[in-house]
Amino acid sequence: MTAAEFSSQLPLTASAPFAGPYAMTKFIPWFMKRNDPVYELSIYNWVPVNPIYFHSGNSDNIVPHFNSTEAYQALKELGGKVTLYEYSGDHYTPVLDYYAQMLTDFDKLIEQ
Repeated sequence: MTAAEFSSQLPLTASAPFAGPYAMTKFIPWFMKRNDPVYELSIYNWVPVNPIYFHSGNSDNIVPHFNSTEAYQALKELGGKVTLYEYSGDHYTPVLDYYAQMLTDFDKLIEQ
């Protein structure tokens, strides 16, 4: 599911700032012109120093899958060392796969 598809399922009042014509003409330009800590630490202006591992269920209804894929892509384009693990299922289904992968990645970090 894309950000636009997810936003289209939200009530108009919740999705209006983040999708559609309002986002393109009002919210996003306003946000991008801001000079504050939220902007300074956003994915638009930050490259991680250490590796970041995203774990996402492709049917997650708690943290929508597009959040992980878009953050991963943005940080990758900025030169961050990022990895995206995509699992079949919702927020909870892949928990054992997540833990196994997390421990493997942590072991690799310790060995470095």
